[in-house]
Amino acid sequence: MTIISPSKNLGTLKFILLIFAVIFAGGLFYIYQYNQLVNLKHRIANLEEAIVRSHVLNTDLKDGLYRLTEPAVLKAAAFEKGLILDAKPDYLEIKQWLSDSSR
Repeated sequence: MTIISPSKNLGTLKFILLIFAVIFAGGLFYIYQYNQLVNLKHRIANLEEAIVRSHVLNTDLKDGLYRLTEPAVLKAAAFEKGLILDAKPDYLEIKQWLSDSSR
């Protein structure tokens, strides 16, 4: 009769498999984290490019505004509309009472 006995090294084998599983899981986690870091760096680079483009657009808009509000351009537009420069303008004034009881 043959007696089948379990392997005496089964505990050691389980320990070694557990160590390999932990190392494998750690490696997968490291790869995932590295991938996330690379994606974040690409997003930051894209946002920096967008900021530069918006600065250029802002500069162009400011340049256009400054060209439109130059004194020579404003004087020409006023002349076209028939406006004149008044040396001593009379402003519209409305005299208001301080309260109803002071009438």
